[in-house]
Amino acid sequence: DYSLEELAKESSATKLLLGCKGRIFDASSNPMYGPEGSYNMFIGVDASVALAKMRFDAEFLDPSKLHWSRDLDEKELNILEEWINKFEEKYPIVAYIKDDMKLKV
Repeated sequence: DYSLEELAKESSATKLLLGCKGRIFDASSNPMYGPEGSYNMFIGVDASVALAKMRFDAEFLDPSKLHWSRDLDEKELNILEEWINKFEEKYPIVAYIKDDMKLKV
């Protein structure tokens, strides 16, 4: 398992790790997540809130400010679950975010 700091540190141009709803996916097989890709903003962070709200400002990529378990309504939680399903179909889960549920307080 990785803390958010470790997730950021472990992600690189060749190791594309994406955090979402407590899981860490390896999206390295998809160049869209690479350094020149349009989805690169999701690498090395917990992208849960940003994906659910389709908002990409820094605060939406920071679970200490906005957390999926606390700051999403039912519709957004359903959207987040759709993202999880897509990621699980395409990318392996390589770790989990340490203390993810503790961040919701």
